[in-house]
Amino acid sequence: MTETFSYLYATILLGMKKGNMRSSTLLETVSPSTLKLLVWLSEQAAKHKVSIYVVGGFVRDIIFKRQTTDFDIVIEGDAIKFAKSLSRTIGGRLVIHSTFGTAVWNVNSIHEKLQTELGLNELNETVEFPQHVDFITAREESYLHPAALPVVKPGSIESDLRRRDFTINTLAINLCQQHFGELLDPFGGFSDIQNGSVRVLHDKSFVDDPTRQLRAVRFEQRFGFRIEDHTLELMRVTKSYLGIITGIRVRHELDLMLKETLYDKMLARAQKMGILSAIHSSLQWNDNLAKAFQKLSSLNWDSEWGIQPSFGRLGFKTGLKYAIWLALFPSHDQKALVHRLFIPQAIANIACKAHELNQILPGLSGKSNSEITYELDKFPAIVNLVCYLMAKDEWMIHTLDLYLNRWRRIVPYTNGHHLRELGLPSSSAYKTIFLTLRAGWLDGQIHSKDEEQVLLKKLLKEKGDYLKN
Repeated sequence: MTETFSYLYATILLGMKKGNMRSSTLLETVSPSTLKLLVWLSEQAAKHKVSIYVVGGFVRDIIFKRQTTDFDIVIEGDAIKFAKSLSRTIGGRLVIHSTFGTAVWNVNSIHEKLQTELGLNELNETVEFPQHVDFITAREESYLHPAALPVVKPGSIESDLRRRDFTINTLAINLCQQHFGELLDPFGGFSDIQNGSVRVLHDKSFVDDPTRQLRAVRFEQRFGFRIEDHTLELMRVTKSYLGIITGIRVRHELDLMLKETLYDKMLARAQKMGILSAIHSSLQWNDNLAKAFQKLSSLNWDSEWGIQPSFGRLGFKTGLKYAIWLALFPSHDQKALVHRLFIPQAIANIACKAHELNQILPGLSGKSNSEITYELDKFPAIVNLVCYLMAKDEWMIHTLDLYLNRWRRIVPYTNGHHLRELGLPSSSAYKTIFLTLRAGWLDGQIHSKDEEQVLLKKLLKEKGDYLKN
């Protein structure tokens, strides 16, 4: 670690001991390893003669006194060039987005190297680093028309904070060496955090980006805040813009909401405010969906069900939530929502089949276990699982639970090899025998391998076939 780095770190610690309010807010909350990483970034920025700030959720969490390692770094200058220099110096993979002047520095593979570089081997505590650091070129944004993607150009830290969604996300901490730890609060975000208010920066905020309405609800419910009155009124008069925003942008916000702990409260709030119906007239949230999602959260996939298809970046549980949500609707509404929200086809197919199975299930009541199993086998296990999670009727819940946990796994000991050894030539009779033997197990007529053999001999004799020997 360089002498400059050691001196700066010591100076910051001294500032905390002297009770510098702006610095102590930062220093008392973050871990020593996080602080040293910030100081190191500060030193690197000084070498490149650029101003550097940590912004957004990191600052908000500091004010909440929450530990965090999620960094968004704003550079007044060329963030991509700065990130490239770090990658050349110490390694780590870069993902660059030239259009917006941003770079993601993935440091997961160089944690040990970073630990040595920052002199953290001497610490007698767990060292925590982020998986990645986002570098953002300070920029200004303008919108050519409502709901358009922004036109960007380089700007200052003030202009970069001005383009953000809510005041609670406009705070920044100066990481420049002479002002390290000072809080920038140009829009009163600190006060709004203290007061628990979600407030937009200007009256055209929801016109510029209608998806901010979903974000407003998400922040309100996550933090236990309240959307302030003027912002609520702006949401009311601009809801219609949610109908013209591209589906992929809406879906992104819904994805984030579904991954939140309090997703049910968020979606209930969005339903009550008319946000969901503004996205699409068929989109709705209700208590039955909330209960299905709660059941989903409590299941142990690997041990209980043994079925976990991949939904890519969306993740299994989030993908399954969409399948449950869609399965609530008839076919024509499903197709419309899939198109509107760019739902992956794999999820759409599950939802379509689940809706179909839900129509069949009531008619299976009173049938034998084997008859029910035969019908349920026509649908993939994941479809049966979706119906189980959606079910309100106790018979359906119990039956689908039995099917998923037991019935679908029951197969006879006898297989095609055994039948050939017994002298039965390959034919459609094989399928009939297997189905009959499986039905015997499912319906309680067979309880052991010996009893299965007794039934098998009976079936063969009935067909006029005779055992070898």
